[in-house]
Order: sequence, then structure tokens, then C-alpha cells
Amino acid sequence: APASSYEFFFYSIPGGYVDHVLRVYQFAIEQYDLWKKMGMKIDNFTLEELQFAAIHHDLGKLGLPDGREYYQWQDEKWWRDNRGQMYKSNPNVPWMKTNDVTVYLLNYFHVPYSLNEMLGIKLTDGMFEEENKKYLSGFDINTKLRTSLPYILHHADIMAYRFEFERWAVESEK
Repeated sequence: APASSYEFFFYSIPGGYVDHVLRVYQFAIEQYDLWKKMGMKIDNFTLEELQFAAIHHDLGKLGLPDGREYYQWQDEKWWRDNRGQMYKSNPNVPWMKTNDVTVYLLNYFHVPYSLNEMLGIKLTDGMFEEENKKYLSGFDINTKLRTSLPYILHHADIMAYRFEFERWAVESEK
């Protein structure tokens, strides 16, 4: 499975999903170590919760349990050549946000997860998603997130995206 539909975004290649998820996992561990080194609060989640959320954050990009893949090859040459859209959304999969599909799949396969893991998965895209703003920009002490895990995971995902974009840019110049 690809990690996205556009070649210049996350890896839009066969196997790009696995490559991206492993990179997010690596960067999440690096971020965890940095937060620890800098004296940031990391005692409100476990390392295992961070690892679980990192590995599963984009699970929804694989599709549905009945075999319907989330992405299909873009068969229109114009879209590939002019827009860099190598894959398209599968019209046989109901539109849902990737993290919603992820939570659905974990529930479908009876994979237990903690509240911290769910928040990490849901908020991985950070402020790029409008509905996440209420979670991430609480100004009242009672509405602030009680875990740092989503922040670490979001930074890891952003780092992976940037790493993948830079690699694509260098390779596309050849």
C-alpha cells in the first residue's frame, strides 16, 4: 500500500505505507528521548502506548477488512503526469478520515487500545485538522490534554513527512 495518493506527499509507492509507519515509529522514539532529555513531561503515557500509536497511526490507509483498499492506482495518465497523483481514493470505500478508519479497524479486529493511544492516533495530524483544534488549543487548564503523547506523535509524523518530501525532491531532480 502507498502512504498517500500524491508522489510529493508521503511515499506514494507500493510499500510506502510500511516505510512511512516505520519512519514515524523511529522519529517518535527520537522525540520521546529528546523530551526526556529536555525535562519535558513524559510520565503521563507509557513508551508502549507511544509505540502502539506510532505503528497504528495510519492503519486506516490500508482499507477495510473485506479487502477494499483505501487507495487504487490512478489510471488517468493526465493526473499522474500533471498533478503527481499516483493513486486515487477507492470509490467503493465510504469516505472517512484515515484516523477514523484506523479506530474502526482496531475495534473490528478486537485490538484493545488505551485512551492515550486513541488520542495519539486521532490527533496525529495536529492542527492541520480542524476538529483537532479543540483538543490541542485548550486555554482552560481543565480542557488541556492530559497526555503529551499526541504532540510527540504529531512531531514524528511531520518529521517523517518532511524527510520523505526531501527524499522525493532529490530523487525527482535526477
